[in-house]
Amino acid sequence: MKTHKVTTEILDVAEARSRLPLVRPFVAEMVHLTEEVNDIKLRLATHELAKEKERQHALVKLDALHEAITAVVDEINALGAVVKSAADGLIDFYAWRDNEMVLLCWLLGEDELNHWHAMNAGFGGRCPIDGDEKLS
Repeated sequence: MKTHKVTTEILDVAEARSRLPLVRPFVAEMVHLTEEVNDIKLRLATHELAKEKERQHALVKLDALHEAITAVVDEINALGAVVKSAADGLIDFYAWRDNEMVLLCWLLGEDELNHWHAMNAGFGGRCPIDGDEKLS
């Protein structure tokens, strides 16, 4: 299995927002590829692919999809974002809030990058970016 080339950058809100249009299509592709993987896994688990030739074709397709997902995640990482959920299209950018490292949080389907959360808070701890003077 190939490992990801993770690029960790600490961005300010303006820079993270400027990268979102570049990241968005990769995130959409990642979600689509993940849906394909899940569909094939379900079909294999429910024995929908009963013939050996069908099963082998599905396994080859799974390998190709995993390679494609790895490449897309590498593109996302190269743009300074970290994938939190490939299935949901959830990514974070590292940022500073005063002297605390935080995550700027974006979910596929959201128009803009409008939320942040503490490193240990997760998606449920999201707070609005706008109006937070402590974010750089």
